[in-house]
Order: sequence, then structure tokens, then C-alpha cells
Amino acid sequence: MSIQHHGQGEDLPRPISDIIATKRMLGELLNRAQRNYPSGRVSADDEGETAFAIAVDHAHRIIRIHFTKPMEWLGFDLASARHLRSLLNEKIQELEAADVPLEKGR
Repeated sequence: MSIQHHGQGEDLPRPISDIIATKRMLGELLNRAQRNYPSGRVSADDEGETAFAIAVDHAHRIIRIHFTKPMEWLGFDLASARHLRSLLNEKIQELEAADVPLEKGR
């Protein structure tokens, strides 16, 4: 789980960082999260940072990225893009290690 355009939590131990991201995601789902623009608002349609969760769907052998709301676009600063790449690499390795056969018809 991660927060795009975030500046907090990147240097914290993983469990603490995950708790911060989980709280943010729940706040967004309940429409209680404050809009933050850590890098400033980049355009009129910029809705600020948003939480997302990345998970492996072993049954379908895919990596899913879940958002709390519909997205037209995402913007990543360099540090956030590297963080996303790291999270995706973790899930790729998890999926490769599982080596679960795909069900018929999929």
C-alpha cells in the first residue's frame, strides 16, 4: 500500500509506513481525508495525493492496483516513481515465486 505524492513514511520501517498508508486509504474511502499537495497543485484537475494498494491476484496471475476513487491520471515525482517500481518488483517476485498454474478458461 502506498500514497502517491507523499513525503512522509518513506524513511519509516515498513509496518509503520503501511499503517500510515492504511489510515490514509480508509480516510479517503470515508471521504474524511484532507487533500494534500506535497509537490504543489500541478494543474486545475489535480485532486492531490491518493492512497493505493498493490496486491497479487494468484488465481488470475496478475498484479492489481486498487484505488479509493476513479482516476483520470497519476503523476509521480522521481522518488514516488522509484517507490512504485520497488513495490511492483516485490509483487512480480511474489507472483513468479508462486508459480501457480492458471485455471482452465483464463
